[in-house]
Amino acid sequence: MTLPFWPFNSAKKAGAEKPPVNVKYIRRKNLHEAKALILKGTALDGMVVEGNLILASTKTLTRLPERLQVTSLDLHDCTALQELPPGLKVRRLNVSGCTSMWFLPGGLECFELEMRNTPLIGLPDNLRVKCSLNLEGSPRLQSLPDKLHELFA
Repeated sequence: MTLPFWPFNSAKKAGAEKPPVNVKYIRRKNLHEAKALILKGTALDGMVVEGNLILASTKTLTRLPERLQVTSLDLHDCTALQELPPGLKVRRLNVSGCTSMWFLPGGLECFELEMRNTPLIGLPDNLRVKCSLNLEGSPRLQSLPDKLHELFA
């Protein structure tokens, strides 16, 4: 599966074979490697993961690499995770039950966002969700973007 924003689509068309050397590129068959690097805290910023990265119910997860790019990211019930990294690019994101997460980063774009049962207070004005947004069970939600109808643009 190739994401519409996948960073190397244009590079492949231009003839480049590999991603830049400062990026750790992990294919589907090595998802366990990506998970291990993230959990050890040794994942490189800018890591690209092709596939469904499942870190659900990892009670010790506190940080994700900046500029992480992943097809699908399941973080549900990661109760120690307080924030998502800047520059996160993801198609499907599940942060349901992340009870320490009060805010989303500005500029987050995804196809589907699942945020059930979180202490979320508000959504950033520049959040973009292409298809589905689920905020069920988020009683602390105090504000929504002024242009909520444009979330799904």
